This record gives sequence, structure tokens and C-alpha cells, in this order.
Amino acid sequence: MSISIVILQSEKLFKITQSGFGIITAYKWYMQRAEGTDIGGIMLASIREWWHQEENCNQQPGLDLAVTKLMVGMMAMDGVMGDEQQAEIMQLLQVRFSLTEVECAELMEQAMDSSRTDLKISKIVKQIERQYSEADRVKILEQLWSIALADGNVDFLEEQYINRLSALIGVSASTLSDLKERLEKNKASLTEHNRHVASDHVVS
Repeated sequence: MSISIVILQSEKLFKITQSGFGIITAYKWYMQRAEGTDIGGIMLASIREWWHQEENCNQQPGLDLAVTKLMVGMMAMDGVMGDEQQAEIMQLLQVRFSLTEVECAELMEQAMDSSRTDLKISKIVKQIERQYSEADRVKILEQLWSIALADGNVDFLEEQYINRLSALIGVSASTLSDLKERLEKNKASLTEHNRHVASDHVVS
């Protein structure tokens, strides 16, 4: 069945390339359906393609760069590299790794380099799972979710991103749900009107 109506914020396709995850073409998803076709399925096809990329390099990224890559990836999921989310990443990096603003900016620039084969998701996951305790991994997810919430909106792909990542680094769904709920209570601007997610879609 063809899609004749697609409601987009910008009414056009966007490409998430600046995040460094390669070219992932996706639609801005607003919980709309077109002639009975599930637009969310189109989103999932794009994000699955990224998660399942083949790896060809044995090089491992440093922990600071690996975490930054995940943060930049969250920021890019909705296709908007917003000032609020960039500021949140800068602040988180400064605290976590005791960096200056210049060092944080350089780290973010490295994380956005799509040519780096050491920044594939499977390598980042292995690095974080091996080097961080479960408590530390939960903290990383908290920080990623704070980035998603920074602009006052939760996008469908942001939700899928953290759900999938949580499973990959060994954090339970119940723990993830608890941390989401705790962080969202402090975000008064987040309502059902700016939370574009669906519980019936899971990236696998």
C-alpha cells in the first residue's frame, strides 16, 4: 500500500548525517498513519539498518569518545541538532570527564566524524560494557535521556534509540523505565502533545 499523506514538521525528508552514524534517511514521525500504512515501520527500517551494520575494524575508541558518540547520536535522532541538546551534552561531558568547553567541542567534532571505523555501535557497546559497571551504564542512560528531554520533546526515534541501547549494554527494561519516569517528572514541559512515541514498536 502506498503512502499518499505524510505529516512532517518540515514537510520533507531529512538525513541524519552530522551524528556520524552514516546516512540514515528518516521521516519526522508524528504518530500519524497514512491510508492504513504504519509510518513508524518506515522509521524502524532506517534505524535497524544502522544498528545492524557490519564491522570491519578492530580499533577501539576511548571511553570519553565512545560516550560522546552515544550522546551525539541521541541528539541527532530527531534530525535537529538543537542548541538546548548541544548545551546539555557540553555540560555532561564537562562533569563526567572534567573537560574544558574547548575539549568538549573537539570531542563532539570527533564523534560526528562518519569516516571513523572505530565508532561503530558494536565497538562502542563492547567498550562500555567491558569498562563500566552496571551502575555506571545506568548513569550513561540517564544522561542520554536528559539529552532527549533537553528540547522539551521526545521523538519516536529517540525512544527507540535508548530502548535498544539499554538492551545492548545490559540494563533491564524495568530499570530504564524507572529512570525515564524519574527524569520526566522534572520536565514540566513534556506532555502527550510533544511526546511522539509508540509502545507497540520495538527495534530488534
